[in-house]
Amino acid sequence: MNIIISPIFNQFFSGRVWMGIDYHLIKSELEAKYNAKVTVISFEKLKESLHEIEQNAVLFYSSVYNAEYLRFIQDTIKYIAIKRPDIILIPDENQLNSLDNKGYQELYKDLLGIENVAGKYYGDIDEVIRENNLIFPFVLKQLKGALSSGVQLIKNEQELVNFRRQVKKKSLKERAAYGLNKRNSFKKDSNLSPVTHLLEQNFEDVFSKRVPVVVQKFVPELECDYKVLVFGDKYFVVRRGIRENDFRASGSGKLQWETPPNEVLDYAENLMRKFKVPFISLDIGIDKENQCYLFEFQGTAFGPATLTAGDKFFQKINNVWQKTEGKFNLEQEYVYAINHFINENS
Repeated sequence: MNIIISPIFNQFFSGRVWMGIDYHLIKSELEAKYNAKVTVISFEKLKESLHEIEQNAVLFYSSVYNAEYLRFIQDTIKYIAIKRPDIILIPDENQLNSLDNKGYQELYKDLLGIENVAGKYYGDIDEVIRENNLIFPFVLKQLKGALSSGVQLIKNEQELVNFRRQVKKKSLKERAAYGLNKRNSFKKDSNLSPVTHLLEQNFEDVFSKRVPVVVQKFVPELECDYKVLVFGDKYFVVRRGIRENDFRASGSGKLQWETPPNEVLDYAENLMRKFKVPFISLDIGIDKENQCYLFEFQGTAFGPATLTAGDKFFQKINNVWQKTEGKFNLEQEYVYAINHFINENS
């Protein structure tokens, strides 16, 4: 088993900025427990080191929430996937593209046939305004944000218009930059005899402030959701109560490490079969009819508190969910998940 561990800025990020993974411990655990050959290569040097990486190696790399550097990571991983398709990527491209991007999550859910909860990705809030078949209430999400930030319940057309007005509002700096850009564009192109009305319209279309969003079906009367962290075949779960006079559970602080309904565990297991990843974070809701819904997921850089603050995990043995109690080490669970994934796919 040949594994490349690739940190970013000499760190392996996990959740909030002060959280992280000790990749040196992961390296030593993989070597000691599974006799793996592990090499550490910083992400910035991956491209120039590709020729040194053995065939069918596993690349376990970090990711970040910095938008500009995340683009570099995505571009580099795309390059590696094309240049060296034999390399097993952890996380895979789809999980990487889903990081801090609720829009791509909806596209990927559709590709995998995950229908609940139903959602649609729009390139701009104005496209939602123009929809003729909206069913109120619905959940409106901006693409970025954690702990329910950028998530609102839209109950009627007026609330939608108000949301649009709020997110489209330009700062003084944005308005000044827009006006200067427009003036310079018109002046610069004057010698090309531009078609005035097209120049005006196209400038407006191209440089208007765009706010991409996701519209999700609203599931009423939920009392909680479940944060499920999956590492291999181990399921770590925390129940998150809904906020007072709200519909959101993420960020509520109402946490209970209790035994979840079997339907939640079964649903999470079914999702893992679809995602085919070594580890993942799932936000799952369940209604009074025991219908489960996937609200969001994250396959990289997710917060570990469900595991590190919890005292149990669940594992299906002989088709029955069994509970194992104790305190668990994050790095050891990553090691377990990576080895489990390699064995399942070898």
